[in-house]
Amino acid sequence: MSDLIFPASTKRRFPWAPLIGLILFGLSSVAPATNRLAGQTSPYLLLHAQDPVHWQPWDREAMAIAQRQDKLLFLSIGYFSCHWCHVIQRESYQDASIANKLNRHFVPVKIDRELQPALDNYLLKFVRQTRGQAGWPLHVFLTPSGDPLFGMTYLPKARFSKLLDQVAQGWSKDRAALKSAAVEHSRLMQQTPPSANGAPLPDSTDELHRLVRSRLLAAADTEYGGFGAGAKFPPIPQLRLMLYSQAKRPDPKLELFLRTTLRQMAHLGLRDQLGGGFFRYTTDRYWRTPHFEKMLYTNALLARLYLDAAEILKDPEFAKVGEDTLDFLLADMSTSEGNFIASLSAVDSQNREGAYYLWDKQQLQQMLSPEEQLLLEWLWDSRGPAPFAEGYLPLQNHALSAATAALGLSPEQAISQLKSAKTRLLTARRLRSLPRDNKVISGWNGLALAALATALKAPNGAIYQQAGEALRRQLLKHITQEGELFRARNKAGKPYGVASLADYAYVTHGLLAWAKVQNSIRDALVVKAILEKAWQHFYVDGHWQRGEDLLINLGPGEAVLADGASPSPSAILIDSTLKLARLIPMPILRTQALQAMDKGTGALSTAPFSYASHLLLRLEWKTSGKTKH
Repeated sequence: MSDLIFPASTKRRFPWAPLIGLILFGLSSVAPATNRLAGQTSPYLLLHAQDPVHWQPWDREAMAIAQRQDKLLFLSIGYFSCHWCHVIQRESYQDASIANKLNRHFVPVKIDRELQPALDNYLLKFVRQTRGQAGWPLHVFLTPSGDPLFGMTYLPKARFSKLLDQVAQGWSKDRAALKSAAVEHSRLMQQTPPSANGAPLPDSTDELHRLVRSRLLAAADTEYGGFGAGAKFPPIPQLRLMLYSQAKRPDPKLELFLRTTLRQMAHLGLRDQLGGGFFRYTTDRYWRTPHFEKMLYTNALLARLYLDAAEILKDPEFAKVGEDTLDFLLADMSTSEGNFIASLSAVDSQNREGAYYLWDKQQLQQMLSPEEQLLLEWLWDSRGPAPFAEGYLPLQNHALSAATAALGLSPEQAISQLKSAKTRLLTARRLRSLPRDNKVISGWNGLALAALATALKAPNGAIYQQAGEALRRQLLKHITQEGELFRARNKAGKPYGVASLADYAYVTHGLLAWAKVQNSIRDALVVKAILEKAWQHFYVDGHWQRGEDLLINLGPGEAVLADGASPSPSAILIDSTLKLARLIPMPILRTQALQAMDKGTGALSTAPFSYASHLLLRLEWKTSGKTKH
């Protein structure tokens, strides 16, 4: 029970068994005396500033305390809108007995994953490889030297308390063996995975299209859309690759899968049918049961995906979904300056998951006419028991035309009743309260600018033009004169956090997408400066690092970075470099980008699902083994 991300397809075995079976005694070293989060800027960290746990921010002081006292660091990683992060805080971190164990035996560190994406990615990988799956809240015990020992996601209070006892006793009795095991974990984490040594990619463009289709469709859920038979995340990088392939080599089977997936995501529980916007994922195969957080990156990427799908598949319904998603961003996630905030919480102001979006029978009877109730029962399929504690979630189980026929309504009557019902419900919903994470993340705003650029030909194009130009101006304020970026800005506009590779990649991606639709190169020199810094900071000896100044050694990096919920930052940065090199002379960076594009191809052929963005990069920039100019 945690905010899961994609489970691992394989589980790397470590030669050290987990710390199960050890018994409590504990250490008596003096722990840090205070919770140090009160002065932090991150809204997520501030949520924990009043916990009785003596939380430390992730900094050199916390590492020094662990080394001085020879204690394990307990890293707890989460984010503001994460449901299970709120649950474990309520159950465990605000409990005096749990806090006492954490304070006495460990150096507890609280981390906002949105400010430490590289560290978060590394520890997710560790937990996934040792436990089989990973997500948030993420918890990892590190040795004082920074080697990962043991990790897990959410645990109920009783199991969590027992685990703390076991780890404390293990460290007290046999810390030399555990330190040695953790060093071995670090070594294994930094090895090149076997999948990176796969067969070469085909030179022929036709063969590469066939490889992409056969491998991705083999993993597809052709009945309900998406991939896998469990929790469903919107597979955005994979759908972008498949849409591109469909545009270049139309195929009925691929088109059917794309339409099925896009409609399921748009009509059912992944999408807010009243206020617009998408939730981060659903917990089930059928796209019906969401976790209710709304993330900026999810909505920016999906808005653009649907707009592109509308053009490629010639379907105006998808254009409407894309525009509706942008309208949601402008209405609910924009700031007065023109930026976009990070997320909307999964829990309401009363700490109830999803309650902001749910309706019980009594509420519907009070607000709607009998005719409107009957129509929504048909559309939502809500005649049975409510699936959530707080009521029903609006869905589009049936087309409006089907409900019209079943209820004997004219199309005009059905449209009028549906519009009236939605207006009443939205009016009532605005009286509810939903916490917001107001930090402005540079890279995610770059993705939003790219989405706005895609929408300029829409009926509301003038609105998107105005919003995009305001966002462009704001993004330029995230950049120093030397081309450095910062990770985020708080509500008052103060910059904080160290920018990651993804920030550099997504900001340049957004600025170049905007420049293209504006037919302008006015930001070319600024983008060039950002790209130069990105290659300098994050590409070392032919390997990518996701971040810098991380306090612990994450190894030599990777030849190619996999996709996650967002596209691979290495693929996006290479693409941005090649695009800018078409506009202004950049021979050194262009050569470096072309060389980087040819690295790690074994991983692409072995795991095309995980490297969809890099496969898309190759299809767009290479044909028959030759680089496109």
